[in-house]
Amino acid sequence: MRSVLKRLLKRHFSNLWFYHQYQGVGILFMLVMSMVVGILDGFGLAMFVPLLQVVSGDDSFVSPEAIGNLKFLIDWTTYLGFEINLEVVLLLIAFFFTLKGCAKWFEQFLKVVNNQKLTLRARKQLLNNLNRFQYSRFVSNSSGRLQNALTGEIGRLSQSFFSYSQMFQNLILLITYLTLALVANPAFALMVVIGGLLTNILFKIFYKKTKTFSENLVIETNVLQSLIVQFVSGFKYLKATNSSYKYSSHIKDQINKVESTRRSIGEIESLSTGLREPIMVYILVSALCIQAFYIGGNIGSVTVSLLFLYRGLSSIVLIQSGYNRFLSFDGSIKNFVTLNDEVFSNAENYSGQQINRISKSIEFRNVCLAYDGKKILNKTSFIFKKEDSICIIGESGSGKTTIFNLIAGLIRPDSGQILIDGKELESINILYYQKRVGYITQEPIIFEDTIFNNVTFWDFKTEENIRRFYTAIEKASLTEYVHLLKLKENEPLGINASNVSGGQRQRISIARELYKDIDILLLDEATSALDVEIQNQIIETVLGLQSEIMVIFITHNKNRIQNFNKIYEIKNGQIIEQYR
Repeated sequence: MRSVLKRLLKRHFSNLWFYHQYQGVGILFMLVMSMVVGILDGFGLAMFVPLLQVVSGDDSFVSPEAIGNLKFLIDWTTYLGFEINLEVVLLLIAFFFTLKGCAKWFEQFLKVVNNQKLTLRARKQLLNNLNRFQYSRFVSNSSGRLQNALTGEIGRLSQSFFSYSQMFQNLILLITYLTLALVANPAFALMVVIGGLLTNILFKIFYKKTKTFSENLVIETNVLQSLIVQFVSGFKYLKATNSSYKYSSHIKDQINKVESTRRSIGEIESLSTGLREPIMVYILVSALCIQAFYIGGNIGSVTVSLLFLYRGLSSIVLIQSGYNRFLSFDGSIKNFVTLNDEVFSNAENYSGQQINRISKSIEFRNVCLAYDGKKILNKTSFIFKKEDSICIIGESGSGKTTIFNLIAGLIRPDSGQILIDGKELESINILYYQKRVGYITQEPIIFEDTIFNNVTFWDFKTEENIRRFYTAIEKASLTEYVHLLKLKENEPLGINASNVSGGQRQRISIARELYKDIDILLLDEATSALDVEIQNQIIETVLGLQSEIMVIFITHNKNRIQNFNKIYEIKNGQIIEQYR
């Protein structure tokens, strides 16, 4: 049964890693309980024929043949010593439907549990894969696509599971009811089954349209998410220049597109739902006419078969509506699976030697790197020693930040070697290496949290960590600022650090790196937003750490190079040491 389920699932999913993770006892139990629900419901329905015989006044004898091949229910009851009368029949009906209720509860409980497992594991798996995602591939992705996959698509994946599991549960119920109907009266049940299969041709048209709209919805939602992310991150500029209304108009147009597609999906689902039951009733009526006027037979068995088939009709309606709803999430599932595969297949290689410290040098040997056919670095070679304080100067676009990205292990060279303490960076476990690197960018990264959590990166507030926090902010010239805050280190920094000036944001990011235990500190124009006095204070502080860490500073301003003992200039893809 499990292998059959996998084959059926694979018809609709190109990649089923998230389903395989929870396709265990829980899923099998859920489907088994669906079968039990159908059987118990069928047994309860079958007992309504004897009930009709009893209440009609003929309770002296109830013929087992009245329920066709399900007569074993009456045979077992009499075998156990019970006389078939009104009380016994009612008790049997109550017994079967009580058991059905218990089975239905357990079935729904398993559905909720399995859905939770899917959502939890899918979200965590994508997040874990993103942690290993190569930076060079990350920057080529849309922020809206990534955010939508982690938030909106996960929610739609959850909804798709409910629709899909409902479809399978009702498929099991349908099979159960059809089996019972065939047992009760094979000829009548077969006619209804053939008619039901013919209706599926009509509904395939609806399925195709729904699938197309679903794929369009994913594309439109990704664009919308990206616009919203940019609206929030650029709110200050939009507000200051009175551009927010125009940009909002752009977002509203995209919202209209998204909602128009959602409406189209809803219209198709409404139409298909409205047509299903009348069509199936026409099939039942036609089969009854054929049975009555041409075939004949035991009317009791036909009645029981009809009850089962009508129950099966409800299952068919739910299967078709569930499948149509599932197809409305098809685009989201494909998008999620495609993104997850892309992230997984472009994961960083974490094999290699583990290192605890970087104690000697960083060396480039004939390193070449090009972007879009343009050479940025051309057989670049140099050695940065641990005891040196290094400043790299050069014009914008000359490759300064590229060198930092290579040192930080964010990108790999096209050719040449990068050596860390004489060992190739490719042979070192990048996770352990990057723990030893501090990186401060020109655009400081500030998280929407307190200043303490921004600097300590959510370390616990132990006595030792609080002491380290205040040491770091003192080195970054932030002590006075923090003491003036109402909540001190617990002060929230607001959305996009809206409560903090540009200079303070840079100092907070510097304090974060100084709080950590690192061997290399990369500063990419990290003091550009500060006034000259604060710049000099921080550069002096950073250079005071020279005996502990290697400091590499990037600038295009030659006035800031006087305190560094090694100056390098990058020009035409080459880096040359400058002597003062």
